[in-house]
Amino acid sequence: SRVKLGLTADPTDGPRFYRGFHVGLLPDGTLEIPGAGAMTYNSQDIITLRLESGSCSVYRGDEWLHAWPLHTTDEEQLFAKVLLCEPMATLSIVELVGVDNTEDNEEAILEEGMEPSA
Repeated sequence: SRVKLGLTADPTDGPRFYRGFHVGLLPDGTLEIPGAGAMTYNSQDIITLRLESGSCSVYRGDEWLHAWPLHTTDEEQLFAKVLLCEPMATLSIVELVGVDNTEDNEEAILEEGMEPSA
């Protein structure tokens, strides 16, 4: 795969995502989903990994494609990873869900004695 998107319980997990879930996007429009095989996508499609109902699901737009079951330890903390596997690979992040960078959140972090990240 030229680009891999994934969620993993291990922030040092490599391109095989041994402790998580991932999809691979090839420049020819192939969407590789381990456990489900190969499908297609185009450059306008929004590919999403969603945590829902005890699973990690893959969507192409609003279309559900596949789901992997979550294990109890997986649900505690997952790290998002994007691997650009070739020098010319590109990716556009459309939206980050579950990330709160508002001023209110920074104030809450400061109240707990932590510095906000830059």
